[in-house]
Amino acid sequence: MHDDFAPRALASPASYERRRTEVFWLTFVGYVACYFVRNNTAVASGLLVLEEGWTPLDVGVVLTGFTVTYGLAKLVMGVVVDRSSLRVGYGLALIASAVVCLAMGFIPDVFAMTAAMAVIGLAQGVCAPASLATLGAWYPPWQRSARVAVWNTSQNVGAALLPLLASGAMLIAGVQHWSLAYWVPGVFALAAGVWVLRRGGDRPWREGYATLPERYGADALPEVRGSTDAPYWRLVRLHVLGNRPLWALAGLNALLYLLRFGVLNWIPLYTIGELGFSVTHAAWVMATYEWAAVPGALAFALVAHRWPNRMATAGAAGLVVLAVGLMVYATAGNLGEVLTVAALLGALTYGPQVVINILTLNFISPRAMGVAVGFVGLGGYLVGEVVANLGMPTLAERLGWGGAFAVLGGIALLAALVYWELRRVERRVVPSR
Repeated sequence: MHDDFAPRALASPASYERRRTEVFWLTFVGYVACYFVRNNTAVASGLLVLEEGWTPLDVGVVLTGFTVTYGLAKLVMGVVVDRSSLRVGYGLALIASAVVCLAMGFIPDVFAMTAAMAVIGLAQGVCAPASLATLGAWYPPWQRSARVAVWNTSQNVGAALLPLLASGAMLIAGVQHWSLAYWVPGVFALAAGVWVLRRGGDRPWREGYATLPERYGADALPEVRGSTDAPYWRLVRLHVLGNRPLWALAGLNALLYLLRFGVLNWIPLYTIGELGFSVTHAAWVMATYEWAAVPGALAFALVAHRWPNRMATAGAAGLVVLAVGLMVYATAGNLGEVLTVAALLGALTYGPQVVINILTLNFISPRAMGVAVGFVGLGGYLVGEVVANLGMPTLAERLGWGGAFAVLGGIALLAALVYWELRRVERRVVPSR
């Protein structure tokens, strides 16, 4: 596929706006459903340890099965996304992961579940590149930042609904039925996948609508080195592999994923094993962490709407406050304190992570957005989440949970410094209007 941005027969502007809104919400709902079939093992981890004799390391291994393949697949599938239908790829990937998740409820074996999570990771490697490439194709940079920030809350909505769906089903059927953590969310994800496949959006010029330059002028494309009309693989070499700010974003993404999953994936074991909470209360903490991320991301969306080229500064400020919050989390004892601090951590982890997606789209040619998203995401999952899954239990064993969270606080400050260094690049390439 080669999109040359040549003029073509265009649909009416009113029709364009309606379709763009529909495409946005389909992309949003689809990504909510993606999170129904990702962290199911983390949600069920307390029961798998109690009922099936698993160890914390077993849980980490299964989680890593998804992490490794997902990180690699985001890069490979990013190339596929750039050169194929966004709607078909997105819908089929979601359907495939939902089917595998449903099957996992029948196999409480560490090896088999690790393999199943690896398959889900391969399938879902399509979803983030397809989502962000869709938004990048429909919105110019001065509108895109706020839309990406709102879309980014989809992962929080999905991740927050997951433990509520699972724990609600288990309260009805019995808390020993850990399989419901896979079956109930899997059914919802399957339905969403079918919907996306039928009605999901593609690039506007593939649907008979205007391209961004046709609609908004030359400012709708980022100021990037090299011609946007170059052959695809040359574009990848120049705009991705030769793009130093993109390398900085990839490293920063690894740090942010380590912060995110260093807290999130270990909430059940930390709160149940260390603080003595019940399974239901642990689910409340996970849900609070995810739900609080929604207003956190929306706050960053407001910043993006008002100052679209000041997002790196906002990310740095949020991470400094997050470092303080991690210290408080390590000392919180009762349920009220833990829920309050979990809300703060959720808002200030996901808020700065929104900025990664915004800057990635703003630093890259529209013809290489899929592979750029995959490239930046590779560090997040292949380094950040792997270290969180395998490193946090090791740190907790050697330093205690307080020491482990102190290490995360230092990582938050390091990430803030990286954001601070990206400020000048952002102001140069993103229009202020």
